[in-house]
Amino acid sequence: MLEAKTGLQLELSCIDSALDKSAEAYFNKFGLCDRPTAHPKNPSESDCLYLWTSIFRILMEKIQIKTGETMLEASKVMKKLQQMEHGEVTDAGKRVNCIFVAGGIEISNIEFKRPNVSGAEVAIQNRKNVRLARCIQEGLASFGVNEPVVYMADVHVQGFTGIFYRVRPMGDIAVAGTTTEEVVNLPSTVGGLREFLEDSSLPIIWSYIAKLEAHVPALKIIKEQNEARQARRGMAKHIFRSSTPPLSLTYERQIQRTKEHITNTFEVLKGHYDL
Repeated sequence: MLEAKTGLQLELSCIDSALDKSAEAYFNKFGLCDRPTAHPKNPSESDCLYLWTSIFRILMEKIQIKTGETMLEASKVMKKLQQMEHGEVTDAGKRVNCIFVAGGIEISNIEFKRPNVSGAEVAIQNRKNVRLARCIQEGLASFGVNEPVVYMADVHVQGFTGIFYRVRPMGDIAVAGTTTEEVVNLPSTVGGLREFLEDSSLPIIWSYIAKLEAHVPALKIIKEQNEARQARRGMAKHIFRSSTPPLSLTYERQIQRTKEHITNTFEVLKGHYDL
């Protein structure tokens, strides 16, 4: 004879059923069901990129994601600074895996490490990522952002583990540090999805995105203000250089005209009064 399920058991059963359906939808969406054995164990860099950016796109509202060895425009700002300081002539920018952009403003970057890399290679990639975040800082500062803070992430360990960082200015240098001591793990199994929903990974991702999006309105206003300032200065230069004579020349001509007017007036008076 079957035992009747209690209300709590029914509720747990419904939760399990819903979670299983969510898991199935998750793995179908991100293509993990196509290769249930090979994909989680040995993902390519493009597999990792697709998985992470798919999650980011679900949570983001104000930010656009650019992927595929995209040129980081902010790195050109750093190149110009190096050229002025060291005499470098190249103005080529750096290509990166993933850039977050809002209103044409680059605000964050993520680098994806290929599977099975050594610890030394991981360290090199991490330093490269920090330098890219430093470029974004200079890009933000170039249009007036005061002491910009940049949040970024490194993705490694077979592509399913990420560490989030914050890069902030301190005087003439930039200091990078993790935003939390915990790492983020994306699920590659149904059990992993359960853990993902219960541990700190999802809140860390959400916090990262929330911090980025919170800065977007102010960044847009600062950029628009800078563009208006530059447009006004450009128009002023155009007017003074193209239309208005030099101030000194205008002043001299005005003096000459005044003298001529006084002379003419005196001549008229002389004739009128027969002086």
